[in-house]
Amino acid sequence: MAKFISDLEEPAIDGKHCIPWLGEVAVKERVLRLCAAGKLAINYRGLEYLQAEPGETEDACWTRIKGKIGSGRELEQTTLLLPGAIPYSGGAAPPPISPPVVQPPAVSPPIVQPPAVPPPVPPVGPSKKPYGTPAKSPINLLGEVEKWGISPATNVSNVNINVGEMTGAQLIELLKKLPDGVSYALNLDKEAK
Repeated sequence: MAKFISDLEEPAIDGKHCIPWLGEVAVKERVLRLCAAGKLAINYRGLEYLQAEPGETEDACWTRIKGKIGSGRELEQTTLLLPGAIPYSGGAAPPPISPPVVQPPAVSPPIVQPPAVPPPVPPVGPSKKPYGTPAKSPINLLGEVEKWGISPATNVSNVNINVGEMTGAQLIELLKKLPDGVSYALNLDKEAK
C-alpha cells in the first residue's frame, strides 16, 4: 500500500498523462471504496483481511471497513490483493430439490426393516466473530471492546495484543499486571547492540 501511494504521489515523466494527486486520505478512502465494491481485498498488516463478505451490500461493507487503514509504517505492512486471493466462506448453497421419483408398485410383499437409529449429532459450539483494531491507546481499546459488546461475562478466545515498540521496563511492568490463571505466549524482536 505504501508503494502504491508513493507511486501516485510522483508525477508522470516525459509528459505522460497522470492521475492528479488528491492526498493520502483521499487515496486510502478510494481504495477502501473499491474493497467495499468487491473489486479488491486488503491484507491489513497480517492482522485482518478486509473484503466484502458474501451477500453483504457495498454500503454495509463500507461502514464496516472505513477508517481501518492506518498510515506510516502500517502502510508498508498492508498489501492489496485480488478478492479471490483471500479464502472466505459464505457457506454452501443448498442442493437443488428434485421432484420425487415415482416407483411402480412392488409385486412382492415389502420387507419390514427395523427403524434406523440416526447417528448422534455432535454438539455445535457458539459461532465466533473476529474483531480487530489498529494500534490505539489503552483507553481507546477499552472503548472498542465496549463497542463490540464484550462485557466481563463474555468469553473471548485467540486474543492477541500487538505492541509496536516499548522499553524493557514497560514490558516487565506489563507482564507483572497480567491476570493469573491464564497462559500467555510472548514473541518479540530485541534490538541488537
